[in-house]
Amino acid sequence: RGLYPGRSQEIKSRGFSLLEILIATVLGLLLCEVVLQNYQTAKNIYHAQTELAYLGENIRFVDLFLWQNITQAGFAGCRNISELNLHNHASGNFETVSDIYGYDSSHLPGYLLGKVVKGTDVIVVAKASADVTRIVSDVKKGAIAIKVEQNPATEGNLFLLISDCKNADLFVAKNHLGKTINLVEGLSNGYGVQSASVGRFDEQAFFISNTARKDEKNRRIYGLYYST
Repeated sequence: RGLYPGRSQEIKSRGFSLLEILIATVLGLLLCEVVLQNYQTAKNIYHAQTELAYLGENIRFVDLFLWQNITQAGFAGCRNISELNLHNHASGNFETVSDIYGYDSSHLPGYLLGKVVKGTDVIVVAKASADVTRIVSDVKKGAIAIKVEQNPATEGNLFLLISDCKNADLFVAKNHLGKTINLVEGLSNGYGVQSASVGRFDEQAFFISNTARKDEKNRRIYGLYYST
């Protein structure tokens, strides 16, 4: 019953008009687009920050790796290579024995051809190993054998350096077994048992090369390599 007897009350219901529905739909789509744009922007920023952080870690590692090796350039036991009276008996492999030097990609030695990315440089570090052995008997000038406490060569035809902090001979070891090192040619200096030691001698070339891998955008991935 109504509040007023005898008077009928008409109740009307009214829905949304087509125009209101269209306006609401457009506003909803615009809002969704704004949300999606914000999400995509945040996602891109996150990926960019992640890639920069990853790149920064790689740069720090490369910097440390190169620094550790470059600071050892020229190491020859108690003195630097450039400070020794050095005789090179391995000239076929080491035309000049320098502490550190380099190449550009257009003037590479044979063993690096096809490995170095065009437009990049190569750093070469020459050094003796810190793992040396003492000689157990005096070595005369012209000797073709050296008796040692332990043979530093792990395989034949490796490069070894004998030094007494004044003179040095760089030579090729014919053997790696036993405690007598056999040489291809005689030494240019004599060495006393109290002052001389023998160790491996290496040249390490550091360069940028193709890893044969690609990222998610199909771009080539390059890396730092070294060759001895």
